[in-house]
Amino acid sequence: MKRKNMYRTLSTLLAAAMVAAPALAANTALLSPSPGDLVPSVLVAPTSDALAPGVSREPVDFSWALDPEQALASRPSRITSTSKGYWLDVSAADLRRGVTLDTVSPGAVVRINPAPASGPGVGATKVDPGALDPENLIVRKGGQSLRGTEAMELLVTAQQMAAADLPFVPGTSAFRLRQTLGAGAFLVQAPALGTDAGRFVVHVQEPASALVLSLRASRPHYLHAQGLRVNLKLNDGGEALAASAIRAFVLSPAGRSFPLSFRRAATGDYRATLILDAQEPVAEGLWELQAAVEGRRGDLIVRRAGRTAFQASLPTARLEGTAEVLRPDGALTVKMGVETATAGRYEVRGVLYGTDASGTLKPFAIGHSAAWLPTGRGDLTLSFGKELLAGSGLAAPFEIRDLRLMDQGRMGLLQRQVRGLVID
Repeated sequence: MKRKNMYRTLSTLLAAAMVAAPALAANTALLSPSPGDLVPSVLVAPTSDALAPGVSREPVDFSWALDPEQALASRPSRITSTSKGYWLDVSAADLRRGVTLDTVSPGAVVRINPAPASGPGVGATKVDPGALDPENLIVRKGGQSLRGTEAMELLVTAQQMAAADLPFVPGTSAFRLRQTLGAGAFLVQAPALGTDAGRFVVHVQEPASALVLSLRASRPHYLHAQGLRVNLKLNDGGEALAASAIRAFVLSPAGRSFPLSFRRAATGDYRATLILDAQEPVAEGLWELQAAVEGRRGDLIVRRAGRTAFQASLPTARLEGTAEVLRPDGALTVKMGVETATAGRYEVRGVLYGTDASGTLKPFAIGHSAAWLPTGRGDLTLSFGKELLAGSGLAAPFEIRDLRLMDQGRMGLLQRQVRGLVID
């Protein structure tokens, strides 16, 4: 206990001594990138000068305290999207004639909603809610023709969804097929739909099924001209199921579509690659990967579809690799040079770690700095006030981790390093 108190006292004295120390300047190099870090190898200027609306040119620099006992993840994790369902894009004529829904387990949940009409600012297709009321739908299976509650349970009408303020497109209806009908192919008809009703999306989910589609991009962030690697797998209760058809594409925020071609690996999963072209007009949103898969399990047709998202940015700037460290009146400032391929508003952010009495690095502050930088180069400075440093009870060596550089005007992540720099 005495030794622990001695360490705590020593740590406090070190922090106090740093507060009282005069301003010191030193140049230090950024640490070498770790595997998985996002670092531009070359810079690329955009072909369009357009920026996101409302981009400010006023510089901003701020920081705030973190809880040193709360561990942080400085590396983004890969996200695997899983799906036990699929969706179909159909017309009103298709629904009047009947749309085939293939299932591999009893009790599938079906949702039908009007699809968004094409064109900017155009909402979903307007439709008489009663036309999609589950009571007015006909379900055919194995020679049986069933209506409403004969084939369904847990019916939810469009009016009920609207009254409950559920976040679905107006006109949406949903139901669950009766368990006693089993699995297989169901023909669903909406004979009351008008000829001008537009298009619809039919969603089918099989919550009781052991057959799952998994879809994963190799990383959450990419730069222009980097290779997107996609992994796709149909998992049937632990066993890989072969796909008879895969239709997949990548959709950019600006609406461009890029098809993907998959090959099956020895492990049973499917893999595809795509060189990303991020040279496009500025648009909000992430890049999206969509895949629709078909296969067979015995006599049953398997359908699964999934989607996942990632970010792809045009590398318009990068950190130069050196930083000037100053300690004015017990504060800490880190000025980093930025090389730019085009003028814009750029932001740097990082998490400041300090060393406790046992020699363990702990996060205690996060800093942000943004400014308009010209073409060529500029500087961005992270500032941490003396109150943050003195109040943390932590001392040198410090380290900036999760160091990021962003293009705010084009909404892109340009650089991200797990370890940025060490400050002795």
